[in-house]
Amino acid sequence: MVTKSLKKNSPIILLVAANDGSCGAHVAYATEHNVPLILMHSREEVGEFIGVSSPVVCCVLSFVGHQEMLAKLLLC
Repeated sequence: MVTKSLKKNSPIILLVAANDGSCGAHVAYATEHNVPLILMHSREEVGEFIGVSSPVVCCVLSFVGHQEMLAKLLLC
């Protein structure tokens, strides 16, 4: 879902906490291309936000260096 959104340059990308290590590239791409991010911490939170069942959206926020990346995003 995130990859498709990035390729379409959609205005909102949802990043959900998980531990599969695939988020770094998505955040780096979004940052490089000035794609706005909404950072959420659980699948349930995303499910509530977009009104769908929580397992539908599944990307990640937990990766090595994510805290530094978040600090950079918040300063932009």
